[in-house]
Amino acid sequence: TATRAGILYISESTQWENMVASWVNREMPAYAKAAKWADPSQPTTWVRDLFAKYVPATLEAIRKNFSYITPLPKMNLVSTLTNILEGLFTAENLSNKSEQVHFEQYFYFAMIWAFGGGLSTKDGIDYRKKFDKWFKQTWTTVKLPKGTIYDFAVDSKQQKFKQWDSASTVDFDSKTMNMASVFVPTVETSSLIFFMDMMLKARKPIMFVGPAGSGKTQVVKGRLGALNPEKSLFQTINFNY
Repeated sequence: TATRAGILYISESTQWENMVASWVNREMPAYAKAAKWADPSQPTTWVRDLFAKYVPATLEAIRKNFSYITPLPKMNLVSTLTNILEGLFTAENLSNKSEQVHFEQYFYFAMIWAFGGGLSTKDGIDYRKKFDKWFKQTWTTVKLPKGTIYDFAVDSKQQKFKQWDSASTVDFDSKTMNMASVFVPTVETSSLIFFMDMMLKARKPIMFVGPAGSGKTQVVKGRLGALNPEKSLFQTINFNY
């Protein structure tokens, strides 16, 4: 018996552009139909222009000046961007009356987390802080309130950036609850919960990266534990190093 294996090598340098073109052609007409745009080509044109404006320069800056704890190739970064945009470009967030500036707000927000969300401190360098400075200095069309780029999300009702929601009080009954099981939301964990809910709804993969104590494990356990067991199952696998 002769076994033959074929290996296909695809250069990554420009493949992300082909992937984006395919994504835009598939997803934007579906969004325009759901939002009942009179001219379905208008939002598609805007989104193509936004990809051309933001992505190439950001990819080049990432290559030259930034380093991830977990290696992330170009295709991974851009596919993360499209996954987030799928969750943001909805008729509820962007009606058929929305303008280009509204699309750019959501795109700007998605760029922050697709390219900067996986950054952390590495080899003594705070790459997240460094990316915050670079991003705000490079992309000045969209204005954020005072703070870091990671502190804000887009308010779909007011169509402007607001700080992530966080709870200041938590209901706790010492008779029936274990203190170790209490989870207190913060600005940091609110963003994790937002993206995890988005990816679970879209059936997309997601990985949290960050230092110990930042809430990764508790967020994941909490959200997965709240799923309907008749529709979804999950398995916890512990890795020891």
